[in-house]
Amino acid sequence: MIIEKLMKQADFTDVEKSIAAYLMKNGFDVKNMSIQSLARATFSSPSTITRFCRKLGLDGYKKFQILFYSEYEVFANQGVVDANYPFSGNDSFEQIVRKLAKLNNETIRKTVSGFDYNQLHRIVQRMSRADMINVFSVGTSATVALEFQQKMLRFGKIVNLTMSSCFLPPQPDYSFPSGHTASSFAAVVPAIVNKNTRKIGIAALIVAILMAVSRIYVCALSE
Repeated sequence: MIIEKLMKQADFTDVEKSIAAYLMKNGFDVKNMSIQSLARATFSSPSTITRFCRKLGLDGYKKFQILFYSEYEVFANQGVVDANYPFSGNDSFEQIVRKLAKLNNETIRKTVSGFDYNQLHRIVQRMSRADMINVFSVGTSATVALEFQQKMLRFGKIVNLTMSSCFLPPQPDYSFPSGHTASSFAAVVPAIVNKNTRKIGIAALIVAILMAVSRIYVCALSE
């Protein structure tokens, strides 16, 4: 296999190792690259690429291009994509797209494998008999909930959607402004009044304002 030979790099010169490293990193780009383009990208020459292909047991670059791409496509799809870091800054655009596609496919596969179809059937039956469906969403799930509401309307089902932008659960009691925010503004006032510390006071005021806005954003106005 071509991929196996490129990874082992047996009896490769330094230039050939550099070409092999480029091919393993940018394999998807090779499909549309001429021999001149590959030579420029690897800082070699067309004759070096031709000799490299022959060392791999192939007649020329065209045959290498076809066989390598078919192997590389299978090789790239075999790896495991880290959900936390699915791609790196060195990946090409095509590598990023393929990794994200693989990650989504894997997510769908795992979701389907974990289905409780009996429970799903019961849910569908209850929704079918219900006169009204209530949906509660928090944060970014509101988009999915809104889409669900629109689709149910096509079936003539009334869906009440309650959306909340809060990222934190509701607090038992509320105060506005919050104690932390009020304290930060109180601490800023003396610094602004004093001429010697006015510049520092203005900077602290900006920080206090940002604190107040951030606490409003995450719905954390209680102490």
